[in-house]
Amino acid sequence: VSKKLPVSSHGQLTKEILQEAIRPRSALLSLSWANSLTGVINPIHDLAEVCREKEVKLHVDASSVLGKLFFRFQDLGVDYLTFDGDILHAPKGTGGLVQKESSFLSRLVVGDPDCSTPAIAGLATSFTLLQEHFDHVCMETARLRDRLEQGILDGFPDATAFFTKVERLPNTAVIAFPGIFNEALLYALHRKGVYASIGGNRSQKIAEILQACGVSKELASTSICFSLSYETTQKNIDDAISIILEAAKNLRRTSKGFFEVPNG
Repeated sequence: VSKKLPVSSHGQLTKEILQEAIRPRSALLSLSWANSLTGVINPIHDLAEVCREKEVKLHVDASSVLGKLFFRFQDLGVDYLTFDGDILHAPKGTGGLVQKESSFLSRLVVGDPDCSTPAIAGLATSFTLLQEHFDHVCMETARLRDRLEQGILDGFPDATAFFTKVERLPNTAVIAFPGIFNEALLYALHRKGVYASIGGNRSQKIAEILQACGVSKELASTSICFSLSYETTQKNIDDAISIILEAAKNLRRTSKGFFEVPNG
């Protein structure tokens, strides 16, 4: 039996929430180190301490933090750490599992499965690139992310940037544009070559995540996620700001008086 845990108003699973949720029969906590949409980073060391005290195994999906956060597996206190190569720009279907020796897992499938040498080589190359660009992402990409947020807030004063006061990934921003449905803005930006996200597919939608953090349904439904890469330049950001502001103002003007959040 599995149970989905709540998060704090900052979008984190905190030590206090976990302590309250664990029961005598709890066996495993599985979570993402950071939310790929919000960028919010969970306090893994604190959670690992609780799991150790309660004798609960801890699995962490580190896909979103690789190349953006320095760590050593042996210092984390987690039992299992996994990553998805798709998120790291590696060949589709690649990934990995790192586990403590004391928490060794037995195979579910016995045999000698075929391994794609080119795919594994591609995964290794993606790790090399992550390492090469680590400092740039942590410093320059973070600066550009802040520039994007501030540029939008300056040009669209009603906008709200979320999770700016909590530890988060250096390349991710979540911004709400009151009075504009996020799907309409997403479409308008896509037509202009600015590719943002509202979630879905394999992840939750950003509106659902924000509502879980206590944000109103109306405001949450106007929110969009932006993600930068190590290839993003300041010119890219300045051009994006202009496109985003123009699209948001046009949509705000045409939808004025008609903005309602649907039920359900």
